[in-house]
Amino acid sequence: MSDCVLKIKQLEDSVEGVLNRLDQYEMNLVSLEETNERLLQENTNLRRDLEKIQQENQSLKFAEFYQGDRDEVSAIKTRFNHIITKLDQCIEEFSEVS
Repeated sequence: MSDCVLKIKQLEDSVEGVLNRLDQYEMNLVSLEETNERLLQENTNLRRDLEKIQQENQSLKFAEFYQGDRDEVSAIKTRFNHIITKLDQCIEEFSEVS
């Protein structure tokens, strides 16, 4: 009988060890689930931030494009005014000669 009692004791110890590891795994699982939830929330926030940045980027691209056009228009106006001034000078000189 002592052999049977010893085997039962070893079996109880093994079951207790398995139950302890199961408790550890459950605690790890809870911790991992909490980490996963936190990371999912962080991912959602980062995606929202990315969307805002992309919208701002589009706005900046549009503003830069529009500003580029304004600078180009200003340069064209300046050149056009310079040509008109030269034409006025030519007309004035032509009028003096005639």
